[in-house]
Amino acid sequence: MTVRSGRRRAARSLLLVYCLFSIYAAYVVLFRGSGAARGQRAAQRRDRHRGSTLPWQKLEARDLETEQKDEWNPWEEDDRAENARQQEAHLHGFQKHILQTRPKQVQIWGKAAIGLYLWHHILGGQLSPGDVAAQWRQGELNDGNLHFSFYTGPAVVPGHIPLDAESLVLVLNGREEGKIMFATQWLQYVQTLLQTHKLQHVAVVLLGNEQCNNQWIEPYLKKHGGP
Repeated sequence: MTVRSGRRRAARSLLLVYCLFSIYAAYVVLFRGSGAARGQRAAQRRDRHRGSTLPWQKLEARDLETEQKDEWNPWEEDDRAENARQQEAHLHGFQKHILQTRPKQVQIWGKAAIGLYLWHHILGGQLSPGDVAAQWRQGELNDGNLHFSFYTGPAVVPGHIPLDAESLVLVLNGREEGKIMFATQWLQYVQTLLQTHKLQHVAVVLLGNEQCNNQWIEPYLKKHGGP
């Protein structure tokens, strides 16, 4: 029993010494080794900076930046690609937000009396000047995301209206032959604006003939091959 106990104590002592040695070796490798490496790099920097007139803080900062650049990052390319994707997604989101929130410009050209009814009583807009005999009258109003501009009067003629919208509502009178000829001139002018891409969307509000003889406008309608 005494011999066995002595062997056990010896084995335990050897195991304890082995564990202590392993811990010390790990300490040397992990801590003292890195500290020695840092000390070696610091000594190398001092050798490089010997004789330099720059402050030591600037020299240390420059060397630290150089060391960080020299360190290889295996995920660097993936990080750059991910950052680029995120920036592109943010840009698309911002552009979409601008398009959704930007007011849509709509012009209304009133070349018939029902245009005044549309503007005053349906849309609730006002005109300036207030004189009904004025040669040129116009008004503006906002409704949600839409900004309407209304123009009417004898001086409102093709080619003399400030076109700052892609959408147009044209109010015409087609009750009789003389009015139809006048309305056709406006439709031809608007057709040219569509063909030259100065307008994208056009709607017509027409005061038609009581006998429904309104076939003259069909060539200008999209479903009949018009613009």
